[in-house]
This record gives sequence, C-alpha cells and structure tokens, in this order.
Amino acid sequence: MIVTNKQKYNDVLKMLRVHGSSKRYYHDIMGMNSRLDALQAAVLDVKLNYIDEWLEGRVKKAENFNRLLTKVFGEDIIVPFVEKGNNHTYHQYVLRLNGVKGKKRDDLVDFLQKNGIGANVYYPLPCHEQKCFSFLDKAKIKVPVTEKLSKEIFSLPIFPELTNKEQR
Repeated sequence: MIVTNKQKYNDVLKMLRVHGSSKRYYHDIMGMNSRLDALQAAVLDVKLNYIDEWLEGRVKKAENFNRLLTKVFGEDIIVPFVEKGNNHTYHQYVLRLNGVKGKKRDDLVDFLQKNGIGANVYYPLPCHEQKCFSFLDKAKIKVPVTEKLSKEIFSLPIFPELTNKEQR
C-alpha cells in the first residue's frame, strides 16, 4: 500500500499499476499490471482447478462464432485462425474487417455496443505510437502490418457461459 497527500504522486502511482495508463489502452509511461491482492490470489488458486474446462468452453464458443460469422459475412470478416497442431486460449475473440479502414470498424463497434453487445477495440494504438515510447525514432520503425491491423481489428465477448442465443 502506498499513501500520499501529493496529487501528482497519486496520479503517477495509479498509472503505474495499470500499464502506465491514465486513459484505458493509452500508455503515457511504462507501467505494470499490478492489481492482484491476496484475496484475488486465493480465488485464483481455486479457479485454476477449472482452467482446462473453461478453456475448452472458450474454444467451443469460438468455433461457433467462426461458423456463424463466416456464414453471415463471408470474406468481409476474418475470424481467428489456429494453425494445425496449435491451441488458442481465446482470451479475446478478435475479428478483422477484411480491407475495411478504421472508421467503419469503429462505427461497427459503436453500433454493437449501442445494441448491448460488448464489442471492444482493445489496442487502438500500436505500441510504438504510445506516449510512453515517445523516445523511439519513429522514422526508423517500419511496421505497416501492425499499423493497418490496429485500424481493422476488434473483439467480441467470449466466455464459456455465453449462450448460443447470445452468440446469434
């Protein structure tokens, strides 16, 4: 625990514990994910007994999403691909609008959210463009695929308890 009566320290410390962010997904300084307390650790210890079952449930939900979305959108949407012999945990179910630029993606996410679907853009700004990396020489960084994808990808909620009706 840290206690301070200085607002500037308070602001920096709060940012440090959430990846250096004062605004979600925008990193002003280098930080960490430091939000696990003893109670959460105890709960996690119990939950780990169910990890395989929950991961299997996520995979089944992802496979269902893949079928549904491919049927409806065809090649206009790119669903997650898993190379044969590999596994995916589906921490997030990330989709890509095929060849569509950011504004339309953002419009779609906004539409989904307004209609009660928890769509989200988790990484709106590539790492090299984050304020915390302002010391980097951007002219030397060539990552056109990263920059393109950051404008095209978004995520849908995925968890084992998601019903087929909710997915449809």
